[in-house]
Amino acid sequence: MLRAVGRIISHQYVLTGVFPVQINKAFMVAMLCGRKALTDEDLIEFFLAYISGNESMEMREIMKECLVGGRYKELWQCSKKDVFKIYDMMQLTPSRVLSMLAEDPSTHIHKSQLQVFSYLKKYIRGLGREDLGRFLRYITGSPIPVAGKNPSTFHAHQLGSLPHAMAHTCAAVLDLPSGGYDSFNDFRKQ
Repeated sequence: MLRAVGRIISHQYVLTGVFPVQINKAFMVAMLCGRKALTDEDLIEFFLAYISGNESMEMREIMKECLVGGRYKELWQCSKKDVFKIYDMMQLTPSRVLSMLAEDPSTHIHKSQLQVFSYLKKYIRGLGREDLGRFLRYITGSPIPVAGKNPSTFHAHQLGSLPHAMAHTCAAVLDLPSGGYDSFNDFRKQ
């Protein structure tokens, strides 16, 4: 079973460059690198991250019995450090999302459009990981970057032609009004 899941994940990573960072690190390391790549404490620690503080003490004992004795087959010749590096590379960060954005070169950029684009960048820099996922989902329909479908186009519209930001998930296009914002706080509210 784990081998089949590993093949799907590796196929996805090779074709799209997307690695499922929502999957627990310990599970991924054990599946890809073999169970021996993890210490028992690593295994327990990473799984306890998904359990509330009230359940942690009870679950630690149960996990020692169940998880530590499990058998896993390795799929790739890699180390725990390699898998952690992939997780770190694939995590959403403001700089990663900002690098995906680009202005539409076909539109003539006015000062007001540049100001709105700078507000958008400032807004993205202030987002946490979960909010970055929500932002990507709003624009692309997916909370993780998908090859060929990044929020790569920015259209600024004249004041009055567009009352608020509008996303087109099929094309990963974000349409923003090019004016009407008095400040960054005004932009953020809308």
